[in-house]
Amino acid sequence: GMKDRLITIAEAAAILGLPKNLSKKILAAHNLSPVDFGAGRGRGLRWLESVVENLARKLFTDAQAKNSLRRRKGGPQNGFMSLTRLSNEEFLNLTSHSPLQ
Repeated sequence: GMKDRLITIAEAAAILGLPKNLSKKILAAHNLSPVDFGAGRGRGLRWLESVVENLARKLFTDAQAKNSLRRRKGGPQNGFMSLTRLSNEEFLNLTSHSPLQ
C-alpha cells in the first residue's frame, strides 16, 4: 500500500534526520540496497519508505538503549522521545557514538 512507496535519498535523509551523504552510508552499512532507475531527471536511486522508517526506529532505539545504560535508572522507556521532536543536532549527538560513521 502507501507504506511501500519508493523514496529518494533526500526523502530518506529527512526521515533519518541526517545529511544525505551520511544517510547513504548508514543505509549501505545496513545492506539496504537502493533500486536503481538509471541516469536522468526523475530517475536515480530509490529506497523503500518502510525500510527507511524501520532503520530510523532502530537507530533511535539503539541510541535510547545507550542512554539508558549510562543512566541506569527506571529502564529504557525513561526519557523516550519521538524522533520527529529531535533536532538534527540532537539526533546526530545520539548517533555519533555508534560505529556507523
